[in-house]
Amino acid sequence: MLTTVLYVVLAILLVTTLYVVVRTLRFAWRQRAVVPVEGIPVDGDCVAEHLAAAIRCQTVPLDDKGTPDPEAFAQLHQMLEQTYPLEHRSLKREVINGFSLLYTWEGTQPDLEPVMVMAHQDVVSADPASLDQWTYPPFEWRIAGGFIWGRGTLDIKNQLIGIMEAAEVLLARGFRPERTILFGLGHDEETGGVNGCMEDNTIPSEAKATVNFRLLPGDTIAEGLERAAKIIDDGRVTITPVPGKFNEALPVSPDSGPAYEGLKQVIRELFANPPVAPFVMLGGTDCQHFLAVCDHIYRFTSLVMDASFMGLEHGIDERIPVQGMSKMVQFYARLMQVWGVSQSTA
Repeated sequence: MLTTVLYVVLAILLVTTLYVVVRTLRFAWRQRAVVPVEGIPVDGDCVAEHLAAAIRCQTVPLDDKGTPDPEAFAQLHQMLEQTYPLEHRSLKREVINGFSLLYTWEGTQPDLEPVMVMAHQDVVSADPASLDQWTYPPFEWRIAGGFIWGRGTLDIKNQLIGIMEAAEVLLARGFRPERTILFGLGHDEETGGVNGCMEDNTIPSEAKATVNFRLLPGDTIAEGLERAAKIIDDGRVTITPVPGKFNEALPVSPDSGPAYEGLKQVIRELFANPPVAPFVMLGGTDCQHFLAVCDHIYRFTSLVMDASFMGLEHGIDERIPVQGMSKMVQFYARLMQVWGVSQSTA
């Protein structure tokens, strides 16, 4: 009996190993090297100053309901208009719901389906209790030590400025896409979060807690609630989704086809041919609102970071390397060139 069990275990291990090897070989075969691309010339110091100027616009919600600060958004919109004159002359600009911006770069072939690149203008606040722990104040214009410092440098005004810088350079070089390219710059992405609090030295008659669940593809809200109730195992506790703050797990975007292959091509061209593979993004984004019109949604930011950056996007001393910001501009310019032609279709 024991011998039979061992044989079964060995067989399972052999099959598993063979499966992994075959998948690895297939993956390696699909990742053929591409010819490196140098990227458009970028004035890194100038880009850094533009991002720093955007950081000074304190586009933080005025309250926990996400009420926008009109003055801060007006300041940011004016900065964009002054900094990127070619885009504001050549692209159609629309203001949505008072603060979000939609830019339309009309393609030469209007019958082609458009593509959109996204960022958001709003940022999370900086906890007043931790301001003395910042190397530089979170909303000051500060470039030092090879970094741009401040709230929003990683989440996600870097991406906003990267998109705008790339388009301005391409326009100056006479580029016009065949496919229409949209820039979607929302104003309320950060207000989808949850908050919790505790009181000291009191015994409340009622206690509440807000728990942030992240569903994996295939999971459902009902399953998550059922599992939480089973773990808590207390009939006095009720579990209810927060109205307006929940959604089912989003569908998985295809990891094949022209849109994905174009994105993979640009990553490999600009970052020395790394293997590219899909993964599950745990953070919530505003891309969920586009599911009704698009089933090719890719969450990607072209910034190489090591462990020292972990948690900085909403934490103390949020910052981005000047060099990494320059690379982001090159990435978006190349992506617009690749996705903007008729061969790349979503």
